[in-house]
Amino acid sequence: MSPKSNLLLRNRDFRLVWIGQVLSQAGSRAFFINLLWWIISSAPEVPGERHGTAWASGILLILMGLPSVLLVRWIGEILERYASQKILVFCEATGALLSLLVFGLSVTGNLSLGWVYTLSGLIALCQAFVDPTLVKAVPELVDESDIEAAVGLESTTQALAFFSGAAIGAIASGLFGFSVTTAMNAASYGVSAFMTSRARFRSSSISRNKEEANSSTINSAKPQDGFAVDVGPLLKAFGIANVFMFPLFLILPLFVKESLQGSVIMLGLLEACFWFGLVAGANQAWRLDAKGRFMKLSGILFFLFGAMICSIAINPSVIWVAVVLVCGGISAGLVNVKVITYFQISVPESARASFFARLQAYVAGAQPLSYLLFTGVLLFLSPVNSFAVSGFGLVLVGAFCWWYDRRVNRLTAKKSGRTIQ
Repeated sequence: MSPKSNLLLRNRDFRLVWIGQVLSQAGSRAFFINLLWWIISSAPEVPGERHGTAWASGILLILMGLPSVLLVRWIGEILERYASQKILVFCEATGALLSLLVFGLSVTGNLSLGWVYTLSGLIALCQAFVDPTLVKAVPELVDESDIEAAVGLESTTQALAFFSGAAIGAIASGLFGFSVTTAMNAASYGVSAFMTSRARFRSSSISRNKEEANSSTINSAKPQDGFAVDVGPLLKAFGIANVFMFPLFLILPLFVKESLQGSVIMLGLLEACFWFGLVAGANQAWRLDAKGRFMKLSGILFFLFGAMICSIAINPSVIWVAVVLVCGGISAGLVNVKVITYFQISVPESARASFFARLQAYVAGAQPLSYLLFTGVLLFLSPVNSFAVSGFGLVLVGAFCWWYDRRVNRLTAKKSGRTIQ
């Protein structure tokens, strides 16, 4: 049994929060994937041509990524001022009410593209608080020795939720219609809010002595901000990698509809392949020893995933796309767990709220930028060729991570008088 399995069995508080997040994020993914399909297939304001649907889909994705970017400073202040539990419960309850409003508009036939944009943006605002709060709350729910296992489970939370949400949501929509997935999303938010309210959060379990020891070591490397020398570049590399990874979810619906002539069920199952891979990668990340070379590990995995995405231009078959998405999910799962664990132990507790709000802003900020960029790409290139552009970008990010890791280690070796093998 893995350390993560043990943690779920023996830590009731973390278990309640984890299960609640699996439910709410699964409902959100089911809702989101059906919004995209609704725009592509039936939105009355959107013409049938790819140009119109690409722009309409891109605008939705951009709006959902903006709150974390535009409000990063405010989010950091809220995270510092209020208890993590209160933020999570309030945002999830608000998400339930907003989803109920979408449901009501849908069943009465009054749902329009304007309503979709407005309410989706507000739901995204709630999620902009939830994501960094969850990361910040890890030491409030588990002991220090369980942090890596908890981070692994948090990565698994989103992956498992998105896997089940994409698959079940697409099938439910295909069988019962769009309104059903909207009702599912509202119910999942409500259950999550209740379960989170029943958990007990405590002060960070990272001791003051541990933090002081970390700060002393870290400050010797980069005294101006208290972070290790590679935390900043690694954070930026994460953001840039997401610029080229997020477009997969913009390109994929158009690829399924135009190149594969598929349905929403095929779209959901293909997207579920990525999240299935991410579950697998996150679950096995504890077995992988990065040996302190987090930039190198990230570079290798980004490079391999990018190369596989490029190969879709050569072999755009449904089976090969499924294989690529599974392998890409494994890479993303491994990177997420190892690097976020590194951030957890490297960032001083006094800077955690602002740092993880900043982390969320880097990741979420990649969304509107990438969707705007690739909405333009899709105006000139087919979905198949757009995959190649996305993959090549990831290859470049992987190459940068590898180069930076070699550069830092050469400088370190030169100062210490040793030779890099």
